Amino acid sequence: MALHPSHSPAPVVTLQVESCLETVTFTVDWKIGRFWSVVAATSTVGSEPMRSGIVSGHDLGLSPPNNEGGWSITLYPRSGTRSQSVCLGLMRSGVVHSAVHAMCTFSIPSSGYVRTFERGPSTGCLWTFIDHEDLRDPARNHVVDGALTIHADILLTVADPRTFSVTTKMVPDLTDDLAADYARLRDGQVGTDFIIALRNGQEFPAHRAILLARSPFFAAMLTHDTTEKRTGRCTIADDVVDGRTMKALLDFWYSGSIGAVLEMPEELLIAADKYEALVLKDACIACLIERITPANAAHLLALADTYAAGALRAAVVRFGTQNSLNLPCA
Repeated sequence: MALHPSHSPAPVVTLQVESCLETVTFTVDWKIGRFWSVVAATSTVGSEPMRSGIVSGHDLGLSPPNNEGGWSITLYPRSGTRSQSVCLGLMRSGVVHSAVHAMCTFSIPSSGYVRTFERGPSTGCLWTFIDHEDLRDPARNHVVDGALTIHADILLTVADPRTFSVTTKMVPDLTDDLAADYARLRDGQVGTDFIIALRNGQEFPAHRAILLARSPFFAAMLTHDTTEKRTGRCTIADDVVDGRTMKALLDFWYSGSIGAVLEMPEELLIAADKYEALVLKDACIACLIERITPANAAHLLALADTYAAGALRAAVVRFGTQNSLNLPCA
């Protein structure tokens, strides 16, 4: 199949200008004693996060309505692929009025390990912080006398959405063209050098370079001396991904498309968590938040806890409080 560059008119780009911005910084120092006992006592499915103390919006000096509720650090002892990572999050509690941009730097003072994450706007953010294997390495000095100490430096920029003004402007943007070209590259199977095979026998040809760039899961697989790297073939041996879900994942990796989220947000959330497609996972969470009902609230709460979806959990708990629902572990 021949590939031809696409030609589309310059799209309308919407520029959002925010006024009444407030920027604050705060730090959290959190020592978790007997850390590996905590990990051992945590189930891999439906585990509750640990939470630091809450820093209130009032104490941060935010003006109304941004000063409602507060902020805390959450820690999932078991998260990520095969539940072998520690996941950290920034969680907002209380009534949410504002759009938030967060820059979070988490560190382990005893070892000098540092990771910085950025998200926004969101009521909750969650990131894979460090693998258990790395934490257990005595030479790294992450865990001292059985305790893990986390230091967090948080920079928040908060804006009341009621003060937003919106303007539009015609400007050239090649993003859509680029996404369309990559989608045609996959659909035409031109130059594919890797096969993703499912248990049911379906095969999906792909390009190593795309998987390396877009998926931390496949990047780890293809940058180490693995059977998959040598053979150019990865067999998915579980039931997390079926044919429709894998196609949706590839659509996202190749072109950034998240159209399938509206059709199967739960299935894609589970797959995006496993394959560390964080932007896709966030889109699934946003979709599910819009679909919370009294009938599915308990199910979505369990889903959020199982797959470290902090923003979804916060939204379900808030919905349950507002509707007087008796939710388990809320």
